[in-house]
Amino acid sequence: MRKAILLISLSVLLLITACQSAESKEVMQYHNDFVEEVVNRIEIISEEYDEMDAASTDEEAVEIGNNKILPILDEIKTHMNAQKPENEDTKDYHKLRKEWFDLYEEIVITEVQALDDYVNDQISDEDLEEIFEELQEKSVKAEELAIKAEEKVDKLTDKYDFEVLNEE
Repeated sequence: MRKAILLISLSVLLLITACQSAESKEVMQYHNDFVEEVVNRIEIISEEYDEMDAASTDEEAVEIGNNKILPILDEIKTHMNAQKPENEDTKDYHKLRKEWFDLYEEIVITEVQALDDYVNDQISDEDLEEIFEELQEKSVKAEELAIKAEEKVDKLTDKYDFEVLNEE
């Protein structure tokens, strides 16, 4: 009887360990893919923004936004929409990252479109300034979401005792 209880206990422990291992692997893989697929592309977008700022004309800046930044943003969107996590912790983490990305995407698209509208005399200086002020507020919210996601991944790395790729 004692051997049977020990065998059952070990079986349950192995089952729990196997489940945690799958959850841990999914969370770790999700985060590492996020860093490779999203963070690296965000860095490229940041470089393209620097190029926009250095552009000699507003028209050139709009061209950079439309032809370089927005296609990269579409690649990120495709990646984010393709994510279908199975485990609850990964789902919660993905939800935070997706909320952040959706807001980030809105900000970038609005910036590029507003500059395009301005260059094409569809909006005034005041309109452009007002749009950028609104986007600044959204940027603060996006930063808050990014911080929440970082806190979440920190908790998950502690919970599952693994290391993830660094976003820096």
